[in-house]
Amino acid sequence: MADRIVREAARRFACGEISEFDYELILVRNGHRPLKPKYDYQEFVKNEPDPNIWYIGRALPALESFLKKPAVILASDAVGDYQGVYYAVLAVINGPKYDGDTTFALWSDYYGSCGGCDAYEDASIEEQFDLIKSTMRNISQFWSLDDLKTFIERDRGGAEYYSYNECPLDIVDAAKKNLEERNESPSS
Repeated sequence: MADRIVREAARRFACGEISEFDYELILVRNGHRPLKPKYDYQEFVKNEPDPNIWYIGRALPALESFLKKPAVILASDAVGDYQGVYYAVLAVINGPKYDGDTTFALWSDYYGSCGGCDAYEDASIEEQFDLIKSTMRNISQFWSLDDLKTFIERDRGGAEYYSYNECPLDIVDAAKKNLEERNESPSS
């Protein structure tokens, strides 16, 4: 069904019946493409590392240390054993509650069990900071968590977004739960 909708949208766009924005929206909503970036997520990384932190050693804890509001981590997971991929669902929440204008992003980075296969393992805090900034450069953004989940489902085994093809789907459910708890909490 989604492929038929996308083909029809491509035809309508080519004929000038719908705008480029509407065409992109159809592609995103049907899991064919992530959202064109609304934010440069590099702006949500602190300007410099905290001088009180001298070592982190892993990508996900580094992301947690260097991220600044309004960007937050809603959920995270790792796939692999000695080597693998960290995944995190990020959100930009402007204000105390999720209000429907929030965008979501799927972040990933690889890890290993030693300095030879994990860039963070032997890196200085400044180098780790630069690594995190570089991972934010090409982050995939979405209008909703459902769009993000559709993107992950469609990418299973695909080569276009290789780093996401093993991403666990339950990370989206965990992000939804976290978002609901944030909205119910008076101090979020």
